[in-house]
Amino acid sequence: MKAVAKEVLRLFPAAPLNGRANEYDEVIGGYEVPQNTIAVIPTARVHRDVRFYEKPESFNPDRWIDQKHHPFAWAPFGHGVRSCLGQRLALAETHIALAKLVKNFKYV
Repeated sequence: MKAVAKEVLRLFPAAPLNGRANEYDEVIGGYEVPQNTIAVIPTARVHRDVRFYEKPESFNPDRWIDQKHHPFAWAPFGHGVRSCLGQRLALAETHIALAKLVKNFKYV
């Protein structure tokens, strides 16, 4: 059930874009980035990147069972100290809703 929820959030993240502004002048990858430059992190695009996921467009919950992933390749609620405060509650509610949904189906 948790693997299904993670896979759904990989394909349809709660926050498809995330933005950050740097506090200081920095050089990143040889490029000068002035203070207060806003960087947009395209979470939805990262979640479908072939460098991180084999067949990224397909729904495959098995990819979350006993497999390691890049720590920043799955961030539907953001990441780190600025991630969504409601992430744990949202995931718990998702698991409960999925369990109730599955309970109401009859399998033949």
